[in-house]
Amino acid sequence: MVVGDDASSDLLMQRLAESGLYVERMGCGARLVDGEHDCANTDLVIVDASQADSEERVCGLTLGKKLRACPQTVSIPVIAVGNSTQHRLRSFEIGVDDYIDAQTPASEFQLRLKSILLSLIHISEPTRLD
Repeated sequence: MVVGDDASSDLLMQRLAESGLYVERMGCGARLVDGEHDCANTDLVIVDASQADSEERVCGLTLGKKLRACPQTVSIPVIAVGNSTQHRLRSFEIGVDDYIDAQTPASEFQLRLKSILLSLIHISEPTRLD
């Protein structure tokens, strides 16, 4: 899931869809933590670390922090995308699973997301200890 409704979100969604991932957009992330969205099929949330909140919208790192505090969303990986050292540090302070610089080549971005998604599959499968 991509949270945002600007041109960079459009480009990100296009690149992810081209790589074979199903992508859903949510303009306002507050629906995730307010229970207005069924999170059962949400495997990953991408937030824009540089996007500021407004009175009617919870965005960026505020959303990431709320996702970590909400029992329904605490286990959903959160990836922050930004373009500064301050964004990177703040992202990890609030508990995101990964941070990807906005200038990262699309191929690396896609591989990192797929790696995170594959790790979820391996974690959810029972492990045999022989």
